[in-house]
Amino acid sequence: MYRMKFKNGLSNMLNIKKILRRIKLTNSKTAYIELSNICNAKCIFCPYLTIEESGKKLTTMDNGIFEKSIDYAVKLGYEKFSFTPVTGEIFINKNWAEYIRNALLNGKVRRIYFYSNAILLNSENIEKILSLPNKDKILFLGFSLGGIEKDTYKRMFGVDKFNIVRKNINNFCRDLKKQKQRIRINCVLYVPKDYQYTKKVVSSIFNRAKYKYFNVVIPRPFLSFPGIKRYNNLDYRNAKEKNEPCSCLKNIRFATNGDVWLCGCVTSELPNDESLKIGAISDKIDVITENKNNILRNWKLKKIIPLACQKCTKYVPEK
Repeated sequence: MYRMKFKNGLSNMLNIKKILRRIKLTNSKTAYIELSNICNAKCIFCPYLTIEESGKKLTTMDNGIFEKSIDYAVKLGYEKFSFTPVTGEIFINKNWAEYIRNALLNGKVRRIYFYSNAILLNSENIEKILSLPNKDKILFLGFSLGGIEKDTYKRMFGVDKFNIVRKNINNFCRDLKKQKQRIRINCVLYVPKDYQYTKKVVSSIFNRAKYKYFNVVIPRPFLSFPGIKRYNNLDYRNAKEKNEPCSCLKNIRFATNGDVWLCGCVTSELPNDESLKIGAISDKIDVITENKNNILRNWKLKKIIPLACQKCTKYVPEK
């Protein structure tokens, strides 16, 4: 009897530790590995079109840069990895599954996640996801949506792909359920300010299989970026005081060409601005670390705020 109680108690303690560890990693700093900066959508709330028009070279990451990026990130103390590009689509990189597999097999990588617009979430890519090892390391897989019907989707994403996306996500949920998977799916719905959708309705359209680990997120208002067109039908966040560096500057991004940047969201790299660039994988780690510290010191001591941060409305002060 006492032995059974002890075993049950020990099991509960181990489960609690796992939960606490997961929460800690969820909120921890993130290393972003940009497998692609090419996109197949033209979202009106994203700076991608402006970046594309600026003449920036758009490409996918190769194996050498990927391996060096993972190695640098691990040495810098990162355990959580996002393979969501700043303004691109992960599945455009034909080797994406190989890279994700290598990350999941890396003992220093504790959690991974990525977002996609699901346009290329076809049967081949679904099978590649289902074949990944160590899927317990997947924090979630996110899919961006532009509404729950064709016209709104095209209005928000700039391409006529609603039916394909709906089919792809439904097929993915069906296969996940059939194989009794437990991968968490986050569907993020981007819609105009005059649209009101319930999560239940969204789920009924994109998760007909009623896959248990399916979640809907409806973010509002939108981010705003300097030099990027604003639309009357979208709500935008108001800028906040920036007395301290944003908590996002704990994160780091490895670009497709091997450049290294602070932050990982779409505000971190705008046309003709490299204020958050801290080096390249050809530099020594000490150089990258010092460049990062210089940005933070200049902000705190001299109130020199990087251009990318000055008008950014995604602002969460350091805690």
